[in-house]
Amino acid sequence: MQDLTFAIGDIHGRFDLLGRAIEMISRHAAGAPHQVVCLGDYVDRGPDSRYVVETLMDLSVCASWTCLMGNHEEMMIQALRTRRRSELDRWLDNGGDATLESYGESVPPSHLDWMESLALTFRDTHRLYVHAGIEPDVPIDAQKKRSLLWIRERFLVSVPFNQR
Repeated sequence: MQDLTFAIGDIHGRFDLLGRAIEMISRHAAGAPHQVVCLGDYVDRGPDSRYVVETLMDLSVCASWTCLMGNHEEMMIQALRTRRRSELDRWLDNGGDATLESYGESVPPSHLDWMESLALTFRDTHRLYVHAGIEPDVPIDAQKKRSLLWIRERFLVSVPFNQR
């Protein structure tokens, strides 16, 4: 029997949706071996970024849960680690204000450390998982972090319609 793999896309501070996804995965897997890959963007926009991060930090201790970095985690790390006004403004303009509100204006260093430790890719027998996409015609081991976290159009148009 083949293991099941579930991928969870951009959560963006919506613990209600993460909770529903966890319930549905549990129900569908029905005790069978399975892997869950979260594709990043755990923070920003929604009201519960702190709770989402805390939950995923706990779940990612299990080998069956893998959390990847998304571009919103990268923006948050840059804003809070560098403390440059331009980075902070960029993050706040992209939903960081909701994240700060969920944290009560103080993000624990352990949360930033966890985000910084997140992998950019995960590979199973059949697939490669990333947050955004990959640079066409570039070997996986030569992909740039920026592409894995931010690429859109160039990646999407490189995939034939019948393979999407």
